[in-house]
Amino acid sequence: MIVLLLLLALTGILGGIALSFIAPEELKSGWKYFQMAKFSLFVILIGVIGYSFWMAQNLIGGGIFVIFALILFILNLRFKYKWLEIVNYALFIIPYFFLSGPYQLLIASMLFLYGLPVGTLLWNLNNETKT
Repeated sequence: MIVLLLLLALTGILGGIALSFIAPEELKSGWKYFQMAKFSLFVILIGVIGYSFWMAQNLIGGGIFVIFALILFILNLRFKYKWLEIVNYALFIIPYFFLSGPYQLLIASMLFLYGLPVGTLLWNLNNETKT
C-alpha cells in the first residue's frame, strides 16, 4: 500500500508530460510560470517534510534532510541539468519511507503536484534540444 501510494505520486511527471502534449503552444509563454511553480513547490515540500520530521520528533533526520535540501536548492538555482531532477525526487522519496501516518499521504500528494511542472519542463527541455 505504501509503495502503491508512492507510485501514484510519481505519476505527476506523466501528467506534466501529458500537459506538454496537450498544449505545446502554451509552453513558451508559460515557461516562467512553470519554473516558479516548480521552485515554489520545491520550497513547500522542504517545509512540509521538515515540519513532518519535527512533529515526529526526529530532529537528526530533519536536520540532515534540511542540509541536503538547501544544497540541492542552491544547485537547482545555479545549474539546469536533467539529472538534478532525479536527485530532487530522491531527496523527497527517502523521507517518505522514514515518516508514517498522515505525513506520508501529505508528502505523496505534494510530490504529485511537484511532478506536474517538472514533467512539463523536462519534456519541453527534451524537445528544445532536439530541434
